[in-house]
Amino acid sequence: MTAVDGMTIAGDAFVPSEQTIVGGVGGMRVWSLKPNAAGIAIFSAEYVRPQQGGIRKEEQTYSIQFYVAPVGTSVADVSIADNGTTIPVSKGGDAVLVALDENPTTGFRWAAAVLGSANIAADSFVPPTEQMPGKGGGVRKWLVDFSGNPFGSFDAGYSRPMEEIVSDENSFSISFAGGV
Repeated sequence: MTAVDGMTIAGDAFVPSEQTIVGGVGGMRVWSLKPNAAGIAIFSAEYVRPQQGGIRKEEQTYSIQFYVAPVGTSVADVSIADNGTTIPVSKGGDAVLVALDENPTTGFRWAAAVLGSANIAADSFVPPTEQMPGKGGGVRKWLVDFSGNPFGSFDAGYSRPMEEIVSDENSFSISFAGGV
């Protein structure tokens, strides 16, 4: 583990694999985390071999960003199937989690913006659990919360940074209806 910001380590354990492999027994390091407060929390780790002087490679790093919702907040899940719809949001502090497939290895990425009382509280890319050569797809996730009465919209375009969005199939848009 290299960094924990906004959380406390509640547990740290090594769980050995049930399979024996030549040269030792692999396994998984498991950390239990407890958020300190509502907001953004970040966990980072590196996979290093101490006997090699701490040699680090970029592909052996891991970082995840959490948005810790205040107690009593409910979160609505939104996907590409909700494109063009209106998402009902209650006045009492609800949030919306937008999740869209993204493959940055092709150069294509989602760029998002919000209007109204909507705020992008967290923006992260979640890579696939199994990495396969030539396949870099994953999911881009945004957590949208609201200041005041929930209203507005979330709009995103899927393109390469140097290109314009030219078709509706590369666009995503939802509206928020508050006070429900």
